[in-house]
Amino acid sequence: MRIDRFIRESIDKGEEHSKKWKSETHDYIKDTLWDDYDDGYKRLLAVMKKVVDCSTTSVVDNFQNLVGPKEKKGTCHLLVNDGCVRWVDEDE
Repeated sequence: MRIDRFIRESIDKGEEHSKKWKSETHDYIKDTLWDDYDDGYKRLLAVMKKVVDCSTTSVVDNFQNLVGPKEKKGTCHLLVNDGCVRWVDEDE
């Protein structure tokens, strides 16, 4: 099950917490995301390396056995699906 779906369905005000978690994750990675890279794959690798150290104020981070590096990396892909993150610049 996707972590965002679990949050929405299992936590009181889950949709609100899911949005906060993704927003704070985006805030954490955005400087790395906006750095200059030779290509989108190098950007993706740098962001994935950075996001595993991310912690947020969201209740989601209280689930220590639920949210690990894979889920944090997956959040970046959720941000791509939401249109908040792009691995490749349009002019690349």
